[in-house]
Amino acid sequence: MSTTATGPAAPPLHWSFDQDHSRDQPGFGVALRAALRQYYARPAPPGRSTYRVLPNFWSGYQRAPVAELAIGSVEITRHAAARGEPAAYRVTAVNRTSGERANYAFTAAADRWRSLTGSWQIEVANDSGDAYVRYAAAGVLGARDSGSGRPVRLQVNGAALTADIWSGTLPLTTPWALLEVIPELQGGCELALLEELERLREPVRVAPVGTWRWPPPDADLGTLTGWCAHGPGLLPTYYWVDRGGAVVVASGLFQTWAACAPLTGEAA
Repeated sequence: MSTTATGPAAPPLHWSFDQDHSRDQPGFGVALRAALRQYYARPAPPGRSTYRVLPNFWSGYQRAPVAELAIGSVEITRHAAARGEPAAYRVTAVNRTSGERANYAFTAAADRWRSLTGSWQIEVANDSGDAYVRYAAAGVLGARDSGSGRPVRLQVNGAALTADIWSGTLPLTTPWALLEVIPELQGGCELALLEELERLREPVRVAPVGTWRWPPPDADLGTLTGWCAHGPGLLPTYYWVDRGGAVVVASGLFQTWAACAPLTGEAA
């Protein structure tokens, strides 16, 4: 059996989120499994999702010995006044290594794509002591411009900017709402994503990548169904849906999100 920086390695993870292969990565699989077991022991209430953010590569975030691998968290809450009405989303992302706390607020329609609608707000604060302390922006979709699409407009520090032009032909959603869209998919699709409510990625292709069952001693965690999202400017991101229809693992190039129990204070 191979070893990690924190001891014997557990059975291999799926290749799309297996970071235990790096001898410099201290206990990635241990941290991921622990988060998932906490999630199943104490699931979040309806309308709330919480994730631990694990670094895919160890780059000196902390000095050894490492007591806590997670570098931050993401909490997503959503509320609709009534069934079939648009839902108000609130997202809090905390990065303890950079001292950054980001808050996002937006509204999504009650359609299969959780389509972005209305206006949105971004607030980012940083306590790392650098010159960059706070950033705030407001956004809205502009009217269709001469048949060329709809501009993504941002108001930043009093300046009006056009971040990009959305074609209007593909559904426009957000990475956080995509966590709800993917479990309901019956097959591959194309859509547009507004990353961090600022950067447009279009077209984004979402395709199934098969199923994977946790090997012993974690077989009780069941079988996961995988999806991959990729497109221009968007490196492949893998989403793994559990038997209950929730995305419990989402892994990109630098980070992996692992579903966890409701947070206490960190991203409240």
